[in-house]
Amino acid sequence: MRTDITVLGVQEYTAIADGLVALDLMVKEAPVEVLSCVTVTPGKYIIIITGDEASVDASLKRARREFPQGIMEELFIPHLHTGVGPALLGEIGAVELDALGVIESFSVAAGIEAADVCAKRADVRLLKIGFGSGMGGKATVRFTGRIGEVQAALEAGKAVVEAKGRLCRSIIIPRPHGDIESFLVG
Repeated sequence: MRTDITVLGVQEYTAIADGLVALDLMVKEAPVEVLSCVTVTPGKYIIIITGDEASVDASLKRARREFPQGIMEELFIPHLHTGVGPALLGEIGAVELDALGVIESFSVAAGIEAADVCAKRADVRLLKIGFGSGMGGKATVRFTGRIGEVQAALEAGKAVVEAKGRLCRSIIIPRPHGDIESFLVG
């Protein structure tokens, strides 16, 4: 499980071509690691980078300064919760579910920010930050813990996404049935 990601930068572009130019600008600006650069339906381009705080900040600023017209949303988290990286990269491993919380957002950046807030506000374990093809540009954040902790995390994450106007849905499943756990986590 990768826990060394402490700084995260995300830019979400409305056009693929715009995102490709921005990606080039970012990596030319500073030594950052590209965690993901992917096209998601409906033709948005998502760039997720990490590195030291100054490098990630400089890379995001350069892309925004030189190519601002295509940015739909941007996120910079200089003190990322240690659970976000593994959930983002799919490196969680086996887990036993108590209650399951899910936040569905209309943007990837809003979903990642919700995950960070959830993990910082309550004693929950992030399971997955899902986005990609077939999701209509949405993201889902899944987390588990005791029902009261999941409720607190859900309210905190939901508030962040609602403030951006990007909330699609949020739910809690208390004690999910064992036969469906693998579908809920994976």
